[in-house]
Amino acid sequence: GSQSVTDALNGVVAEVGDVIMGRDAFATYNGNAWVGSLERMHPGLGYMYYSQSVKSFNYTQTAEDTSTPAAVTAPTYENWSYNPYKYADNMAVIATLHDASGNVIEPANCVVAAFAGDECRGLVNGSNNIVFLTIHGETKGKEISFRIVDKTNGKQYAAKSSTLFGDAILGSATEPYVIECSELSGIDDAE
Repeated sequence: GSQSVTDALNGVVAEVGDVIMGRDAFATYNGNAWVGSLERMHPGLGYMYYSQSVKSFNYTQTAEDTSTPAAVTAPTYENWSYNPYKYADNMAVIATLHDASGNVIEPANCVVAAFAGDECRGLVNGSNNIVFLTIHGETKGKEISFRIVDKTNGKQYAAKSSTLFGDAILGSATEPYVIECSELSGIDDAE
C-alpha cells in the first residue's frame, strides 16, 4: 500500500530545498526529483513537509493502499544501533564527507552515525554522493558528534566538528553540510 515519494507528492508544486520527513527517513527536492533516504510513503504513517512557501496537497490513496503500515526498522552496524521511537523529535542532515585535506570521501562504502555522548541517535549505511541522515532526540542544543566507518578497510573516523540537535534540516542538496573526518589511530573497526 505504499507509493514512491514522486507519486505521493505528484500534486505538489515543489521548490528546490523542500523536504518531506518521516520518522526515520526523508527526501528533499533538488529541482528535478525527490532524493534522499525516504523512497516510499505509506498511508497511516506521519510525515512533515518543510518549505519556504505555503503548500497544500492531498495524498491520493490508491485502491491497493489498504494495508497497515509496517513499523520502522532502524539500520544497524556492528554494535551501533538506535531506537527511532525513543525520542519525539528528529532532524535531517544532508551532508558530504571530506578528509582532513578537503578531498571528498565517497559515502557509498561508509557507515555514518550520529551520537549524543556514547548513544547512537541515527545511522545510515552507505549512500550515493550525499549522506541523508536522520538524527533522533528531544533536547534542543544537545551536542551531536559524527562517526564514520569505511566498510572497505574497517577504518573508523570521527568528525572534526559537531553540531547541535535542533534545526529540522541541516544542509541542503545544493549546499550540503560538510562533515570533515579525521582518522582515529589504533582503531580498526567499529567498537
